[in-house]
Amino acid sequence: MDNRKKRKGRTVSLCNELPSCFNSVPFKYKRSFSLKSDWEDIASENVLNHTDNIIYDKKNENEVVVFVDSAQWAAELNMQKEFYRILLNRKSGKQITSVKFFVSKKASIRKKFEKLKQDELNQSSSVIPSLPMTEEEEYIAHLLVDDINDEKLKEKVFNALKADFEWKKGIASIKKP
Repeated sequence: MDNRKKRKGRTVSLCNELPSCFNSVPFKYKRSFSLKSDWEDIASENVLNHTDNIIYDKKNENEVVVFVDSAQWAAELNMQKEFYRILLNRKSGKQITSVKFFVSKKASIRKKFEKLKQDELNQSSSVIPSLPMTEEEEYIAHLLVDDINDEKLKEKVFNALKADFEWKKGIASIKKP
């Protein structure tokens, strides 16, 4: 006994129906979809990883606005805006007059960094044992700081170098079985 309901109407191929569905989409959304597709074709993978959105400017439809995730990326891409404008014109066949790069408002929401509490930081660093330097390693460390003329600075750099090296040796000893 089959409890499935019978299909009402005719069966159609999805492949044949998608173009007609796309025709019912308003023009501004088609343009936006086309723009995003063109951007994906011309921008590098690295740039795409930092791109949040790309739209036509609401005030001037011949201008494109690209939202990125940081001020550094916006500044870097602003230096290359003419390059991207030419590529978008070639790809889309449209007459884009300018490309602008802005930091997305979503970037601040998306990138929340949690700082470790001082207690957690102290606990995590105390778990790793420091292994003392050998005489040969200490001799090499002295050679590295030997060119420093200021004795106080030389001593501080040597102590920092020694602490760093001993800590790294401790990490290496934990990783080795």
